[in-house]
Amino acid sequence: MTSIIKVDTLQKANGATPTAADLGINTTGNVIQVVTYTDASVSVFTTSSSGYVTSDSLPRATITPKFSNSKILIQAMVGMQNDQTGQIENTIYRTTGGTATDLSGNNTYGLAFKGVNTGTFWTECSITWADSPNTTNSVEYKWYSRSEHGNNVTPCHHGTSISMTIMEIAQ
Repeated sequence: MTSIIKVDTLQKANGATPTAADLGINTTGNVIQVVTYTDASVSVFTTSSSGYVTSDSLPRATITPKFSNSKILIQAMVGMQNDQTGQIENTIYRTTGGTATDLSGNNTYGLAFKGVNTGTFWTECSITWADSPNTTNSVEYKWYSRSEHGNNVTPCHHGTSISMTIMEIAQ
């Protein structure tokens, strides 16, 4: 025998809309939402700063988590060039409520770096990182770069594409 239950609306006793957990559905590990930013026509961005800087030519995305205990999985990519000895050090900053936090925890080399002893290189650099912002407020993630020795570096080379995908994962 087959049974069918049809309803127009489910409500909790207090009239609120139930969550999946209220209905006994386990969502742990499920992707709740995905935000993607891509740009295939970015402008070149060059810096000699030994402190982290960002630009509209670098990846960024904003998400508003549905649950305060969610993990946010960040995947970002940019094409870069270095004509000097040294390296380009890269990190992601999380900004929420006006406070910016370096996700590398001020690690010497950031979350990812690309270096050269002599000559020039052109390469893709990517960062994958899991974050726990512990909020349901809007959270912005932005790529930042710096030069290891203050040499001219190009964290975003013309003719390359940039992307950032952020996913909220239920805990």
